[in-house]
Amino acid sequence: PPGYYSTRHKVLVLWRSRRFLQIFLHESQHALLRSAFPNPPKWINEGLSECFEGISLDQESLVVQPQGPRLRKLKRHLSPDLGEQILEVLWMGDRSFVEQANDRGLDSYTRGWALVYFLWSQPEGPRRLGELLRGLQSGQRAVDVLEQQHPGGLSQLKEDLLQFYTSLELPVESRERVSAGADEPRP
Repeated sequence: PPGYYSTRHKVLVLWRSRRFLQIFLHESQHALLRSAFPNPPKWINEGLSECFEGISLDQESLVVQPQGPRLRKLKRHLSPDLGEQILEVLWMGDRSFVEQANDRGLDSYTRGWALVYFLWSQPEGPRRLGELLRGLQSGQRAVDVLEQQHPGGLSQLKEDLLQFYTSLELPVESRERVSAGADEPRP
């Protein structure tokens, strides 16, 4: 890999690459999260890191852009049960998450990114993500926190995820790649 965060040594290791900044942001998020939450569920740890890859500064505020390859993959798998497919990540343990990382369908990294990106994009999103992390850290299940936190609970969250990703536009340069399957995201 072009970089990683060593939890044992608490150090970022990066090699030069054309994606250096994105990898730095991704791996830095692992370091930040693990400094406060030593063993977060893999889906939220990777979902947040994937979102961090798309952070930019826009006139004094942080903007999180959708990750093109992940969004293209979601667009190729749009179906009435997309929200349910995304939420399946909540029931994956770390081992299952890793096993499904290379799934040719909707892989675990794409599901984790999709849920975190959606939550981050909502009004009060960063605050709600903080509440979710605090709940997870205190031993609550993510499904219970989201059931209480999301208006209408998990059933509405499934519908909102489908509507959000159905209406979210691909970046212009990415639209022609959807059906071709170009630029598969890395696990």
